[in-house]
Amino acid sequence: MSTSLNKSSHCAYAIHLHIIFITKYRRKVLTAEMIKQLEEYFKVSCEKQKCELLEFGAESDHCHLLVSFHPNNNISIFVKNIKSSSSRLLRKEFKIELSKFYYRVC
Repeated sequence: MSTSLNKSSHCAYAIHLHIIFITKYRRKVLTAEMIKQLEEYFKVSCEKQKCELLEFGAESDHCHLLVSFHPNNNISIFVKNIKSSSSRLLRKEFKIELSKFYYRVC
């Protein structure tokens, strides 16, 4: 984990976000394969928005992310984007596994 300051053209910053995502109804639906895929989704989403995924941990009903956040981003939009994109991609790839737990899986 980096504790040094990141530098931009007009500022120096060190913003870290600890984000926790839980599954709907806190059901234990995440498998090891899904967790591995989620980590890749989060890495790609963070890179697209000039952020860095420092740490990732997950269990069958929740995920923890530690993100080094860039100050040009809006926190609420950032969280909305990574949550919706990861959810959409996970539901698309693991449709059969998730349909056992949830009524409507796209």
